[in-house]
Amino acid sequence: MFNGAGTRWPAELTKLSHPANGLYNAVRDVVQGASCGCAEVFGATESVKACGVPIVKDHALAGTAGLLSLRRYMAEGWQTIVF
Repeated sequence: MFNGAGTRWPAELTKLSHPANGLYNAVRDVVQGASCGCAEVFGATESVKACGVPIVKDHALAGTAGLLSLRRYMAEGWQTIVF
């Protein structure tokens, strides 16, 4: 999951010239998406979509386009890494 300013990362990580491109491609099939509201706030909605990363809106929140739920993914057994 990409959230916050991290929604800008898919556009960078998919560049062949990015040093982490190989690592990203190794885990790309398990990337679940990016927070819709965060992508909107950080101007990354179109680049996230262009990279093939799903836009996620688990929760409706007034004033946003919708936010993802990290709790949901953790409850499903996913491990999260935030950096």
